This record gives sequence, C-alpha cells and structure tokens, in this order.
Amino acid sequence: SWLGCELLAADIPLVADSDPKVTEDAEALIGGALTFEVAATDRWSPEDNRDTHPLGDVGQRLHVTRYVVDGFGQRHPVSLGWFRILESPVEDGLVRVRAGELWTVPADYTPIAPIVPVSGSAWDALAEVLADTLPVPPALPAGVADVALGDGVAYDEGRLEAVQALLSVLGLSARVDPAGVIAVYPEPAAVPVLTFRDGVGGTVVSRVPTVGAPAPNAYVVRTVPEGDDPPIQAVAVIDAGPARWGGPSGWRVQTWESPLVTSYAECLATAERLLARAQARARAWKVTAAPDPRLQADDVIRIEWTDHAGASSPLLLRVTQVEHPLTPGSMTITGTEVT
Repeated sequence: SWLGCELLAADIPLVADSDPKVTEDAEALIGGALTFEVAATDRWSPEDNRDTHPLGDVGQRLHVTRYVVDGFGQRHPVSLGWFRILESPVEDGLVRVRAGELWTVPADYTPIAPIVPVSGSAWDALAEVLADTLPVPPALPAGVADVALGDGVAYDEGRLEAVQALLSVLGLSARVDPAGVIAVYPEPAAVPVLTFRDGVGGTVVSRVPTVGAPAPNAYVVRTVPEGDDPPIQAVAVIDAGPARWGGPSGWRVQTWESPLVTSYAECLATAERLLARAQARARAWKVTAAPDPRLQADDVIRIEWTDHAGASSPLLLRVTQVEHPLTPGSMTITGTEVT
C-alpha cells in the first residue's frame, strides 16, 4: 500500500475464504477491480486514521503481485497492476476493501464545464483530456494514423467518455499497464498469447457457452455537424447467414454518433468495426482454468478441449473478462470467439 511516494505497508494479510480477487473487464469504462477482506485488528482497522492508514480511502493505492512457481520450484513475481482504494468500511470485524484501477483517477476529475480540446488531432486531444491524471505514451502505435478534429468539438459528460470517443475514432483500445501508465493498442491480432488444455496435465477445468443479449445486425454511424449542416451517416449490415439483416434474427440496429467522424468513409469504417465487435461478443464462452496471472483482458487465447469421443475441439477466444484469484483457486475467463 502506497500514499504518494510513501510505502505504508509491504504486505497485507488477506482473509483467505473471502474470495479476494482482481477482475479485468474489457467492455467497461473502468474495467479493473480489486476486492478483498482483512481482519479488523488494531493494526488493520482504518477507522481512526484514514488519512495515512494502509487501507484508508483518501488516495491510497495498492500494487498487487501474484507469483508463478516454475518446474524447479522457483517463484517469479507477476504484477496484476495498481488500484486505488475506493472504500474500506469496517463491518462485522472485517475491513471490506474495494479498489478500482487507475482509470478511477480521471473519472473523479469531473469537469465543471464542457471539455473543449485545443489540439487539432485526436491523439493530442487524448493527452489533453488526461492531463494531470494519467500519463499517456508520447506517440501513437506504429501503423496507426492520427485523425484531425473539427472545430467546436466538446465533451460535457466526463473525461472517460471523452477518452472513449477519441479511442473509438482512432480504432484503438487502452488499458492501464502494470506500471500505472496508459497503454494503447489496435485490435489485437488473432494470435493466441496463451494456450489452455484439458485432460491429464492440462489446465482447463470446464468450458460452457454463455447466452447474452442478441447482437445488432446493423450499425449506423453518423457525424455531429455544426450549425444547420445535415449529418453524414453510413450503415454497416450483416447481409448473409442466420444473423443477416431481415433474416431469422430480425432487424436490430445500434447507432453511434460523434463529432470526430467527419466523412462518409470514416463513418463506414467505424460502423464496420463496431458491428464486427458486437457480433463477436454474441459468441461467448465461460472457461474455468488453473490461474495464470499473465492473462489480461483483450488477450487472445486458445482452448484445446477433447470431447467424449476423443475428438479435439479447439477454441480461439478474445478475453472480455478475467477473474484472478488471490488465494488458491481457479481462474474464471469469459471470452468471445475469434474467427
């Protein structure tokens, strides 16, 4: 536990049967969460001194480390990241700690007036929106083109909503890396970073399909013009297969509009990307496996599974959510199929 540059506690004694865990969710604005409980002894109850206590909730940050044991019995630390304590009430003899990833810092810097970037590009505007809250890399990832901003772009909902809009038009995703710095990246390639196998010596405990809300089969993206100018819009549709527009699944449309898209080509490219992402989310699986703290939300993984007839049935999944246990137990992964 840290407060600024001061180390408040090197280790925190978790209550093992309280299900302490780190959760990452690629679909949420603030996708990283840490929850755990600690016995409320004189040392660990923050009630009388929240300003400087290791479990206080006035800016204290927690760094979480898991250890991987190799075949030789050596322990190797793996960082699960930094989290800011949001609340730590004392109830029934326990300190119940809930912390959020560092996206909570810009989220709490609520603007008192609309955010109007003065920069002329989406990438420079991103650094502007996050100024004084989280560090941003100095340059775009290789191969990603910046997007010019039109005049009069303003955001009145909040910093994170502005970040989300800027990332969408750039075709990027972002996470807070283990060092506490913003890491931005394009849609990950469909190349697995880890493989999980069932059977003897394997790591997969179970896999089951999940049923969610039907995905849209059409996406409309339109500009937000100035004055009386009419908007420009483009539509991407599924035109073949069971999910096709007007087929057995019916007509399901989602709409997204932004002042950052300014041409038909930009609208169409954004609509196609958002539609593909929404369709992928409809083919989801929940996997239980041995814990591996290297896994992150948005990673692509391969699940190798043998059915009752002995046939191999591999799955390629993009991780949308992962729960890392902080005590012995299985890891839970939710992912969408990659085709």
